[in-house]
Amino acid sequence: MRRGAVSGTIAKQGYVALTGSNNVAFPSIGVNRSGRGVIAFSIMGPDYFPSAAHIKIGTGGTVGAVQLVSQGFRPEDGFTCYPEPSGGSELCRWGDYTASVATPSGAIISATEYIPKGSRTFFANWGSFIWQTRP
Repeated sequence: MRRGAVSGTIAKQGYVALTGSNNVAFPSIGVNRSGRGVIAFSIMGPDYFPSAAHIKIGTGGTVGAVQLVSQGFRPEDGFTCYPEPSGGSELCRWGDYTASVATPSGAIISATEYIPKGSRTFFANWGSFIWQTRP
């Protein structure tokens, strides 16, 4: 490896899923230099308002179960869920981003969208949740 270059290999591929009709969406992966990290994402479905979650990963794949890190407070209610001419499309727009990055200390900082309490603005009710994990 050249100094200042990043490289990687795929050790194991697979899926992260929840039971029932619940969904994980818009994942991001953060891995530290020891090969441990997280996959961060939003959870939503009949049992969850849009919430922030992750699952830890190691060199052999996932480690443990999906962990809910911040519970969503209510359904998504942004302007994109309403028909024209109010600016929407009747297909709710969700999951514009997640991010996960390793710090020099080996921690992983992640961010994703969810519905926090008290988040209502005129156009939307979503927010960002940012958290740190030591995988």
